[in-house]
Amino acid sequence: MARVKRLLVVVLGSVALFGAHPGHAQARECGLPNKAPVWVDFADGSVPFWTMFARPGVVGAASNFIFPAQLRALGAKTVYWEMNLRQRVGTPTNPMDANLVQDWADRVFYRAVASSSCATPWIALNEMWGSNLATPWSPTNTQYRANVLEFVKRLNALGAHPYLLLNSRPFTDGDAGDWWRQVALYTNFVQEVYF
Repeated sequence: MARVKRLLVVVLGSVALFGAHPGHAQARECGLPNKAPVWVDFADGSVPFWTMFARPGVVGAASNFIFPAQLRALGAKTVYWEMNLRQRVGTPTNPMDANLVQDWADRVFYRAVASSSCATPWIALNEMWGSNLATPWSPTNTQYRANVLEFVKRLNALGAHPYLLLNSRPFTDGDAGDWWRQVALYTNFVQEVYF
């Protein structure tokens, strides 16, 4: 229940702004609006008010195979919402086995394709943990960061447009800045803002 309440706060108190993906500034596959910025609202069926986003002119982020189709049937456009990034790459204190990350990226990509009915889906990745951690990083956080990089790199290589959600201001000094620049080659960042 706390997770749903937190999502409600995110939805009501913040707006996720998705800009153009590097190298794809004019590409608006899947019927998404050909303008910048594209505003995307969390419209997953896990919140009871998802139907308010089921109308023309709205882009909704949803994660399963039921609600995205219903949103599109009523005129909305959709992007894929990956709720559990931590289950795909781990956390800064408990990173996933690096050998499993590409397989998870493949699974998420093909789910996103099926969910969005789009061969090159936009995917919102909820959410990166520890973006504010200063360097030097612990060995576990270093592996976590390598996993995040590998995950978005693989999604991008498959044709997805990943958007990495950040719940805190990133630490970007020194080596950390180098990591952020490298990750930015494969994903865009969306700062979550809570009011």
